[in-house]
Amino acid sequence: MSDSDYALVIRPDPSPSSPEGARLAAIAAIERAMQTHGPECDLNHLDISEMQDISNTFEGTAFVGDVCTWQVGSMRDMRRLFADCPFSGDLSKWDVNPRIHLDGMLSPTFRGILPLLANEPQEERTAVYITMFGGVDNYDQYLAAQPFGKLHAAYLIDTERDPSWLALDELNRINEVRSLGLGLGLTYDALCTLIH
Repeated sequence: MSDSDYALVIRPDPSPSSPEGARLAAIAAIERAMQTHGPECDLNHLDISEMQDISNTFEGTAFVGDVCTWQVGSMRDMRRLFADCPFSGDLSKWDVNPRIHLDGMLSPTFRGILPLLANEPQEERTAVYITMFGGVDNYDQYLAAQPFGKLHAAYLIDTERDPSWLALDELNRINEVRSLGLGLGLTYDALCTLIH
């Protein structure tokens, strides 16, 4: 069976119960796809672009498939979307609105590629990622599993925590660079680049 054999465009109907109806239709389509093709199924054929709520959709499932091209710009609620789920895919193309419900969207075991939050000021992205992971300790674990980069630099600037993934001498060096950069009046982006 090909993707086109079970393709479903999920569009809310104009009735007052349409948001929940669209959510339930999405969950049903996802369950059918997972039953037919297994937890590694590709769900990019599902058009969820007009939906507003996909909270808890994969919570507690074994989903490890692909949703990288989903258009999530209309979403208002993505809480616990991948909670207790082994999913660790690529979400870099997702245009996530950081002002919506994102609490615990990602499982603490998520090790995939995060949404870029390109329209969000860099200095506010760390807080959004912490919310997505359901807490600073979970985000800290995510960073521990990633190569050092700008997300790490932003985390160090924003949280002023002593992360487990950084040796004390490196942390001291970065704190010195941070203090020097702040003293020179560097912008947040310049400071992240300098630390990175």
